[in-house]
Amino acid sequence: MATDVFGIIGTNIGGPIGGFIGRLIGGAIDTAISGGGGRSSSRVEGLAIQGSAYGSPIPLVFGTLRIAGNVIWSDGVIEHKESEGSGGKGGPGGGESTINRYTSSFAVALSGRKIDRIDRIWADGKLIRESDGPLSVGGQMRVYLGDEDQEVDPVIESILGVGQVPSYRGIAYVVFEDLELAEFANRVPNLTFEIVADGGQAALATIVQELASIGDIDLVDTTSLSPIITGFAVDGSVTFREAVDDLSIYHDVLSVERGRLLIMKDVPQQAVLIPEADLGARSDQQQGQALESTRIQDWELPSELLVEYLDPARDYQTNVQRARRLLSRRGGQLKHGANVAISAQDAKAAAERNLNVAWTARETATFSLTASYLALEPGDFVTTSYDGVSHPVLVEERRLSDFIVSLSGPHFASENTVANVLADSGADITQTAASQGITHYELMDVPLLPGENPSAARYLYAAGGENAVWRSATLFESLDSEVSFTRKTSSQVQARIGFMETGIGFAGPELWDEINRPIVQLYNPSLSLESMPEIALFNGANAVVVGGEVLQFREAYALGSGRYELRGLLRGRLGTESEISNHSVGDRFVFLEPAGLAAVPTNLGHIGQSRAYRAVGPLESLENTSSAIFAFKGVNLRPLSPVHVRAQKLLSGDVRVDWTRRSRLGAEWIDGADAPLGEEVESYELEVLAPDGSVLRQVNLSATDYVYTLAQQQNDFGFGISWLHVNIYQISAMVGRGAVADHQFEFL
Repeated sequence: MATDVFGIIGTNIGGPIGGFIGRLIGGAIDTAISGGGGRSSSRVEGLAIQGSAYGSPIPLVFGTLRIAGNVIWSDGVIEHKESEGSGGKGGPGGGESTINRYTSSFAVALSGRKIDRIDRIWADGKLIRESDGPLSVGGQMRVYLGDEDQEVDPVIESILGVGQVPSYRGIAYVVFEDLELAEFANRVPNLTFEIVADGGQAALATIVQELASIGDIDLVDTTSLSPIITGFAVDGSVTFREAVDDLSIYHDVLSVERGRLLIMKDVPQQAVLIPEADLGARSDQQQGQALESTRIQDWELPSELLVEYLDPARDYQTNVQRARRLLSRRGGQLKHGANVAISAQDAKAAAERNLNVAWTARETATFSLTASYLALEPGDFVTTSYDGVSHPVLVEERRLSDFIVSLSGPHFASENTVANVLADSGADITQTAASQGITHYELMDVPLLPGENPSAARYLYAAGGENAVWRSATLFESLDSEVSFTRKTSSQVQARIGFMETGIGFAGPELWDEINRPIVQLYNPSLSLESMPEIALFNGANAVVVGGEVLQFREAYALGSGRYELRGLLRGRLGTESEISNHSVGDRFVFLEPAGLAAVPTNLGHIGQSRAYRAVGPLESLENTSSAIFAFKGVNLRPLSPVHVRAQKLLSGDVRVDWTRRSRLGAEWIDGADAPLGEEVESYELEVLAPDGSVLRQVNLSATDYVYTLAQQQNDFGFGISWLHVNIYQISAMVGRGAVADHQFEFL
């Protein structure tokens, strides 16, 4: 078809327009003849997808470009089973709980020539490393620049064996060691890398010369080639001629073949003027035909040209600029793409320039001159006129016979080669791998929450940051005074945590607290608190830990920058009424929501012990993170204090004490039934206290009442009492005494 014919002509006769313009014109003719759509030549897709096929070509990278590369070694996905503590008596499974963590170590070849550095890195399109910064996910990275003396990677060698690993000298590659895969669905992500070679930009002449040497092409002249490019990549699937065409299309240059010599040079802007009188020279001294002109029909030419390119303003992703001939209705659409990084404006100029050149070149002129014009060669720009019509010609062919110089070439207007156009890259998609910043966290020893296992020893871990970028923090525990640490759990969801700007005064737990209106400051102002109707609170909404008290709030009034005033409080929830009076400015604030809380299992031996903890973000090290001391008291295992304690003096002088038990379970109301016991057996301890607080009598009970006889009173006090001070505890088989009910009574 015409595409092949014109392409071969453009290449073989050394036309300065080159093979691509021939293919442009031929492609349009094919379109018109076959009635098909546009023609396409695109090579930009391969850089963005990471491969692992054996023998895949490794690109040569010039300047700055974004490359996926090819995986040249991997040890696969490795599963790590890690302990997260253990449950004690009655705990979950009665043994250690584990989590599964996945990592991978692998190497990616990036360039078949030396590079200067790797700047940004993306994983599945998400930026995970800024220029010269650390990875935003766990793992180590080593970069090999492609030096001829680079050493074997130690990790690969440790796995494959000494002497079994090449050093890949002359190949730039990167090795990832134990890359954390949690953020990538526990699989190796598609990685792309911003590669910097030849100091960030590259001279076009240097690229051509290096490609020629690789292709064993000796005769190349680039002395008149001046453009500097942003980035370019070529692999083994592209011929030297195709690479030259790509560079010519995107940059205003010509490629000219003179015998065995390939000359690449800037497009000439100044034409050699040939007077009309000099046209038509003949060897017999007669005047021949001054100029012959042939013309391709307009319908044979493309009406639209699309140029695909790698856009630095869009993180080197593929973008498209186009040029149209508005008055042409029958031509097809042509597209060209190559691994060239240029600006949107330069890509738009390339589209306009190449379409204009193709349309101008539809007319070809042939004329003869005397030997005085022997210096003119293919690639020169001349202009002449005939019958009052100007003929600017880019010389494509020269023939010499009997001292007569015959020249031919397409029309060429230098003003078409520099298009002053405006273009943009579209919406900005540039990412930043912002650090998640400071991690704030709380360890909480709070009562059993609805739905939890009542016999599992645990404390709660909540963590968050100061911005929306915060992703995770792993909790470590030390059992040996910070000599070593063990991983306990990880938080992957930001908790709504902060601190109290004001204290909270006392209010009873029986009624709504409409007096106190404390102000809370959230660490992350992008998070929010919301008001809820009363019925929602009765169903558990808006429960928070403030200091040691669990309370709920009905209304949250935004004060700006993450500050809220809380109104309509329910106090002392989940049996924390003893903490109502223990508030001060700076108390912790933690929203009790399942997504932001991690229950950390532990054992009964932990009760009463203080241990050191560290919360470590993905870019932080355990060694450089400070510790917090936390003492576990087993609050979630402790029975709640009895309520409705009453004492009545009987006519016999005996005193009858009774109470109502509470349960850690059974928050829901069950008609016709008491709340479930929540303990293995129902058991209580009652203490009778002296005026100085010392214990005079302790009794163990299995029911919710006790008769303190007159004889016992006389034995304890020496007389029948007119007042009584008692402490009552419900007993747990696991942890012993629960919270105390402390009451004093006077009898008339």
